[in-house]
Order: sequence, then C-alpha cells, then structure tokens
Amino acid sequence: MRESPAASPRPSGLTTRLKDAALFVCLTALLLGTLEILARVYYHLRPEREDAAAERAFGSRKDSAWTGEYMREFAESGKMSWHPYVYWRRDAFAGKYINVDSSGVRRTVNTRPGGHDSLRLFVFGGSAVWGPWIRDAQTIPSCLSRALNDGAHRRVEVTNFGESGFVSTQEVIQLMLELRKGNVPDEVVFYDGVNDVFSAFQNGEPGIPLNESNRVRSFQGEPLSEWVTSHSELLTGLTRLRAKLSAGRPSITAAPSGAAGPGADLEQLAERTLRVYEENARMVEALGREYGFETFFIWQPALFSKERLSPAEASYRESFDAGLAQFFRSVYAIAPRAGAHLAHFADFQGIFNGRDETVFIDYCHVKEQWDALIADAICQTLYRSSARVTKGGGDRVAHTGGIDDYPQ
Repeated sequence: MRESPAASPRPSGLTTRLKDAALFVCLTALLLGTLEILARVYYHLRPEREDAAAERAFGSRKDSAWTGEYMREFAESGKMSWHPYVYWRRDAFAGKYINVDSSGVRRTVNTRPGGHDSLRLFVFGGSAVWGPWIRDAQTIPSCLSRALNDGAHRRVEVTNFGESGFVSTQEVIQLMLELRKGNVPDEVVFYDGVNDVFSAFQNGEPGIPLNESNRVRSFQGEPLSEWVTSHSELLTGLTRLRAKLSAGRPSITAAPSGAAGPGADLEQLAERTLRVYEENARMVEALGREYGFETFFIWQPALFSKERLSPAEASYRESFDAGLAQFFRSVYAIAPRAGAHLAHFADFQGIFNGRDETVFIDYCHVKEQWDALIADAICQTLYRSSARVTKGGGDRVAHTGGIDDYPQ
C-alpha cells in the first residue's frame, strides 16, 4: 500500500507574525522612499521660493527678459567646493550675468582695464559683496570700479573677493593666502558686520565660521539619525510645514547646539563680537604696514539699522527671530566704537535712513540698484582718506549709473 505524501506543516503563529512584520517594514520603506523621491523632485522643481526672492529683489522687473536667465544662472552657480583654511568657495562658472573664475572669485566689471600702473583694490566681504540677485556689472565692486575710474586720475582695478557666508576671520585668511602667493594690493576694503553678528549668535561664540557645528559633526562622525535628518527633503519639508502651522516665526536658536538661546548674556556676547572684529581689523592693518597697502573697514547696513521701513521690510522684520533681532541691535549700537581703534573705519549702518522705499530684500541684502549708492559712499571714503586715490575734482559724488544705464 502506497503511503500518502506528508502534509505540509502549517506555519506557526510566530512565523506568520514575522512575515507580516517583514512585509510591513518593506512596504513602509517603499512608501517613505517614494515620498522622499517626490519631495526631492518637488523642492527641486518648485518655483515658489525663487519667485518669492525674485519678487523682493526685482519687484516689477521680475518678469523682464533677463531675470529668468539670471535666476537659472544664480541657482547653477551656487555650487561650493572645499578650500583649505577658508572652508569653501564657489566653483568656476561662466554665464551671461554671473561669472566665477577657477579660484572662486566673481568677475568685477572694471571700466578701465588694469595695467602695470593701475591701482589694485581688493574688496572683501560676505554675500553682500559677492552679490546674490545682482548681475556682475552691478555688484558693489563693479559699481566701485565705475565710481573710482570716473573720478580718479589713476586707473583702478577692483577685485571682488566676497563670498557667501564669510565672516571677517575667513576674509583675513583669504587675504593672507593672496599675499603669500605674491598677489599684493594697493588698497583693501573690508565690508562686514552682518555675518560676524549672525555667526556669533548662531554659535554662541564670536569669531567662528557660520554653521561650524556641521564641520564638527563631519570630523567626529555623524550619527545615522542626524545624517538622515540633515539629508532628507521629506523631513525638511515636514519641518517647514510645522513652522508654518506654529507661530510662523523662523527660529535660528534651535538649530546649532551652541546658539545663544534664551537666557544668554547677549550684551556680553555683543562686546566680544565687536572685539573679535576689531582684532581682525588690527591684524589686517599690521599686514598693510608690512606689505605696503592701505586698509579701509566698512560696517555694513542691515534691515535692523534702517529707521523707516517700507511695508515689505516691516513685514520681513516682524517674521524674524526676536532674539537674533535683539542681538543685531546690540552689536550695531556699539559698532561705531571700532572707529576709535582703527585708522580708517566708516559706519554705513545709517546709509539708507530717510528712505521710505524698499531697500532690503531680506535682513542684509539690498536690491540691485542700491549697490551703486553703497559704492559711491565707499568711493567718497577713499577720496577723503586714501593716500593713493587722487581726487577727481571737488567733493562731488561720483555717478555710477542707474540700474538701466548699463547693458543687460
């Protein structure tokens, strides 16, 4: 008699639960992966953020023939690479409105090409000098070149060493690197204030580059949970949504572990912030004496230093983190004291007082047309104090041209 085949054993309850759990995990991972891909596509393609920035920066000119092309170039030119000592600079980029060389230096439009007899002027600063939402020909260094070459007997060649996020310490190091390779200027202008203040508040300590906590994590090894949090567009989007659903006020105090949060002695931190700035400036002056160049330090304007705000500016300031706004005011209130310790110091924080129109598109960047006014003020500072810049007649304000006076 032939035996019947043995019946297949029925899976146990534990095996069934394990299979169900594995299926659930796989489906959850698939769902999260799909949502992450969709979030990355959405945040890569969505125009709202760029349109909002363009609206503030260009106003009625947002839809003109050149702004769309500029926004594309601006997005593509934002890639940074690691640079020793200064941490980062932009990669080389060639466009119609934005050009960056292989050293990460943005193009300055010099109206009188330099020669062996030209006065060489370096301009250092953060993004306000580099010029986001501003064309090559309209950055502060380009406007300064027009102003100086319009009034000076000697040709002036200006170089834009500005870089987004740079604090004054990074700029001093950048200058040292240029000197080390024999690239010695005749005049140096430092246009600073905002990033030194922002970084001190963010890190809870002055004299440190922005987002230093990122470098600390990279050196020590970033936990998987933090890596996922910092690299996930899905989680980033959920964080943005939570912020919108809450008070609607952007907060910077919660991000870096060393930030000057509630209870911090902001007055003491403000004093130390100004002292770091002054010591950096004194080091530059010492380098100037050794290498034979003149040094000028400009304290830049910010939204918090403008007396009368337009409705758009008032709205933006209302949305700003209250603690950081208070800290800005604390440092800006004592910033003029730096003039007592430096040979050439100019406080520009009130340069836009008396103007009711919208100047600032955020807390520190101005619309393109206002760079010309800043450059004129720097030009006059050099006319008054520089031993090398020859005045071009009288105390007139050099004309750098309006926003429509130059090729687009």
